[in-house]
Amino acid sequence: MVDEMIHTYASGLDGAGGRGLELDPASTALLVVDMQNAFCDEAGSVARSGLDHRPAAAVVPTVASLLAAARNGGAHVVHTRYSLRADHGDAGLLFEVAPALRLPGALVGDDWDAEIVPALTPWPGERVVDKTRYSAFFGTGLAEELRALDVGTVVVCGVTTNVCVEGTARDAFAHDLRVVVVADATAAVDDDLHTSSLRSMAYGIGTLSTAAATVAALTEGARR
Repeated sequence: MVDEMIHTYASGLDGAGGRGLELDPASTALLVVDMQNAFCDEAGSVARSGLDHRPAAAVVPTVASLLAAARNGGAHVVHTRYSLRADHGDAGLLFEVAPALRLPGALVGDDWDAEIVPALTPWPGERVVDKTRYSAFFGTGLAEELRALDVGTVVVCGVTTNVCVEGTARDAFAHDLRVVVVADATAAVDDDLHTSSLRSMAYGIGTLSTAAATVAALTEGARR
């Protein structure tokens, strides 16, 4: 399904139209979106609220392969965390649209629930963006930071596809950043939400890629 969607919907950005994905690590940032215990662990708030955490857990090794390629190739790495106060007073409308998530400790910044899963622990010096909304660009200064680093392309992976991944990808595009969404390194709580979001992003936001193709592009780009 993912490969078929890439073939059908990829827009040609970043040289993906017929020549294969091309990435210059020096001007590329890998955005690892919300790979937290809340979303990926069976004891996290997503699972405790009755939603399925297993798709998110399943992409952890795939995201790890992207992290390794980005680090080895010299690309910029940014991790994001949904991080709220203990009283959830900074959550905005989140719990109006997702009331099941209103659980003690859910996504609280200093608690286990909000921590990035151990397999993807940020390295020293890697940027960790704490956010209170879906998009990693909302109120965080991330766009300005990437601009200062001369980043022109963001490779987006993580969870959930139709919420924070798509929200981040759309805002990246709005900030004139080229967007690559790694389809098999993203996940949602069900397949319909996942695939419809990927189609939407491929239609008007950026390029869909696979982890294997993205790793190859980062590796080849580091050699040039």
